[in-house]
Amino acid sequence: MKNRLTEWLTKPLIEDIEIPVEIGDTILTGRFKNKKTKVKTIGYNEKGDLLINNRTALKFRIIKSDRKLLPNKKPGKDSVAPDPDMRGADKFTEGKKVQVKVPGDIKGLYKLFKKNKKQLYIVGGAVRDAILGKSPKDFDLATDAKPEEVLKIAKSGGFKTYEVGKQFGVVVVGGHEIATFRKDIGKGRRPDAVDFSDIQGDVKRRDLTINALFYDIGRDEIVDITGGLKDLKNKLVRTVGNPKRRFDEDPLRKLRALRFQAVIGGKMDKDTEKALLDNPSLKGVSRERIREEFVKGIEKGKNPKLFMEACDKSASNKIHKKIVD
Repeated sequence: MKNRLTEWLTKPLIEDIEIPVEIGDTILTGRFKNKKTKVKTIGYNEKGDLLINNRTALKFRIIKSDRKLLPNKKPGKDSVAPDPDMRGADKFTEGKKVQVKVPGDIKGLYKLFKKNKKQLYIVGGAVRDAILGKSPKDFDLATDAKPEEVLKIAKSGGFKTYEVGKQFGVVVVGGHEIATFRKDIGKGRRPDAVDFSDIQGDVKRRDLTINALFYDIGRDEIVDITGGLKDLKNKLVRTVGNPKRRFDEDPLRKLRALRFQAVIGGKMDKDTEKALLDNPSLKGVSRERIREEFVKGIEKGKNPKLFMEACDKSASNKIHKKIVD
């Protein structure tokens, strides 16, 4: 019997989804997205996958008015990988070099921090998205400077500052969160206290290896301490260190692991999956946080139905009850 929640959530996604392709359009298909195909029919199979001309078309490029939506790059040492969601992954694992389009204000902050002999890295989702060939929307920063030092450095450069999370080692500068390298003491989204550390200590508190990547702005280089680059290339979701301990610190990480599995279209590390299956409880997590994470999984996952099925398998009614109540 199909899970009622799965059916309720996926039905509108399958029936009412809109795609920017119409019958008569020409798209680029094939392994390297270079084969022109004229769209004759559009439909969906029983799994909810998009069908174009009765063939699955989960990934393609669109041609409209003789202009390609995505640029056509010539192959070379920096060429796009066959899977467009992993473009450049081979390049980044060799030498760990990567080009991130760093906003001008962050470059200015980096120069200020360097002038004051302090480190400043881009960290987390922005680094992951850049490796996947996406344009980061938000930039989180990490530093060895204490919050008071961050505020002093930022103000010397005329940046607006907000001390909203100063007690947790986080301040907002020019709209960007800057977190001091730290170890969290206690559990949950907001720890009881923090103990300032170095980059080695900071990385151990993060949830998943693919989210624990740092970008050295000065060297245009990835700092990978946990093996996140290899996991991203292999589309593997794995916790940083002991999965039971990471999930214990914040149970919402269980749902985040499922979400990122859907986002990168990959699989979960065996130890990580076992820890999730052994204890899928989200006890202590607010319904608002659960709903927010759940919606992200549906909206950003490659296949919403597969995300729902993963939730059914891994978390059963312990997650579902909190979502629908």
